[in-house]
Amino acid sequence: MNKKTNTQQNQNEHGWDGDVHPEIAAIDHDANFEQMEQLMKIYSAYNHQHRKDGTAWKVWPDWELVLTSMNDALHFEDAERDTPEICAERQHWLNFMEYIHTSDAITSFHRRNTHLFAQRDGSILDPLHNGGSD
Repeated sequence: MNKKTNTQQNQNEHGWDGDVHPEIAAIDHDANFEQMEQLMKIYSAYNHQHRKDGTAWKVWPDWELVLTSMNDALHFEDAERDTPEICAERQHWLNFMEYIHTSDAITSFHRRNTHLFAQRDGSILDPLHNGGSD
């Protein structure tokens, strides 16, 4: 007799439980999203399939960006109201986050209780606070 477990019965066609991917469900909404490490978790979770397939990141987060200091116009996609500039800025953010995630030229470290990302030349990547070098 083949007995299915509850886990197998609840799995969707993608192989996980429920309607939300486990990486998205695991986002800690109490985290400090002004820290790049936490912000990266949002983008990475929403682009889990692109990471798996090795394709360019294209999925904009559903709502979590309201928890950041990003430009309010970026928070939610609205095909009827978004300007070409807003669409371009969103794509910039997706490209930037994918670059940080996949690049061997980026390292991460902690300083003053903050997780930062740096390029090999030592410049700090921190787009939430006007970039800059330290």
